[in-house]
Amino acid sequence: MPALIEAMERHGHLDLAPEMRAKLLAMSAATIDRALVQVREKLGRKRRRHTAHSLRRSVP
Repeated sequence: MPALIEAMERHGHLDLAPEMRAKLLAMSAATIDRALVQVREKLGRKRRRHTAHSLRRSVP
């Protein structure tokens, strides 16, 4: 995550206040995913499901 934020800032795609940048870097990936659920729903993206579940159901 730090490398991605740094690259986006360097190329002008992201401009964060220092305190927001620190909070973002302190967040875990799971916390970020939970925070973005509503944003993803508005975009119409469906949540990914593990393919192993359907495979397990199909094997007798």
